[in-house]
Amino acid sequence: MFLELTTELGEMTVADVRWSVAAVRTPARTDVVICTYNRVDDCLNTLQAMADDPEALATISTVQVVDQGSDPLESRPRFADVRDALGDRLRYVRQRNLGGAGGFTRGLFDATAGDPAGHSDVLLMDDDVLLEPEILVRLTAFAASTRHPTIVGGQMLNLLHPAHLHISAEYAVPELLQVACRCRARCARRTCSGSTSASSRSTRNAASTPSTTAGGPA
Repeated sequence: MFLELTTELGEMTVADVRWSVAAVRTPARTDVVICTYNRVDDCLNTLQAMADDPEALATISTVQVVDQGSDPLESRPRFADVRDALGDRLRYVRQRNLGGAGGFTRGLFDATAGDPAGHSDVLLMDDDVLLEPEILVRLTAFAASTRHPTIVGGQMLNLLHPAHLHISAEYAVPELLQVACRCRARCARRTCSGSTSASSRSTRNAASTPSTTAGGPA
C-alpha cells in the first residue's frame, strides 16, 4: 500500500501522514530486552535512539539491558545521560557471560515474572543495531492485533550494505519447540526421557533484530 500525491502548480508540503486500524485488544505493556557484550558505544547509541524519539518510547514499558561484558556500560559517562533520559523505564542488569541465549532468556524470565495477567510482550534486540525507532511503533501495534501467542522474526540487514537482506520474517511454532536433553548425552533419538516440550508460558509477542545489524552479542 502506498500514497501518491502530485501537484502541478506551486509547492506542496505533506506532514504527519499515517495509516491505522482499530486495535483488537488494548496494547499490552512491552519490554525491550537488549543483550550486550563489550559493545558499549553501539549499545549506548541504540538506547539513545530510543530516548530521542518520544512517540516510540511511549510504546515501551521497560528497556532491560543485560550486560554480560567485562567492559560495562555503566563505566562510561554517557551511561548516566542515557539513564536519566530513559528514567524508570531502564532496567540495567549485569551477569556473567552466558551468551546471547543466556542474556535474552534472562530478559524473558524477568518479563514473565509474577502473575501471568501482568506478563509483557517482549522485543528482543541486538546491541549493535542501527535502530529506526519506528520499528517499536509498528511491532507494538502488530502485537495488539494478534489473537493468540505469536512469535515474530525481524529483518537482518548488513550495516555496510543496507540493500542486502540476510534474514526476513523468521517464525517459530511453539508447540514443536524442544528443550535440550537433560541427560546431556549425544542422543540422536527423536524422543528422550530427558526431553520436555517448550513451555507454553511464552510471551504473546517477541521479535528479534529490528532494522540493521552487523551481528548479535557474543
